[in-house]
Amino acid sequence: MWLLEIRGGHHAYGLFVLSYGYDCTSRFIDVEKGREIQVFNEDQVVGVVKFPPNNYNLLLSRGSKGHLKIWNIRVVKVLVRNIKVYDEACVDIVFHLVMFNVVALSSWSGQVSVAET
Repeated sequence: MWLLEIRGGHHAYGLFVLSYGYDCTSRFIDVEKGREIQVFNEDQVVGVVKFPPNNYNLLLSRGSKGHLKIWNIRVVKVLVRNIKVYDEACVDIVFHLVMFNVVALSSWSGQVSVAET
């Protein structure tokens, strides 16, 4: 596995680590129990994973093929939505400050798109 980044923090279910990278997976790891909870397989290199501020049951990922994917972490490997945003890689995901179901996404070419999750 070639890792792009590891993020950690306190999740509604305890301490966690999110890893993602060149192996086309996102991994949700429970730090307190020392075990991998979920592995989400994709068809693109994963570049960003984030939890919506108001819904820790969902995980958003974006990748090298321009897709925004929304996963349900409470159900094994369930893809809730797959949104084709760009023909090129999505660079980042940012949540709206008030409407947490609205995200802004950016591409390598500088385009910014808004999507509802």
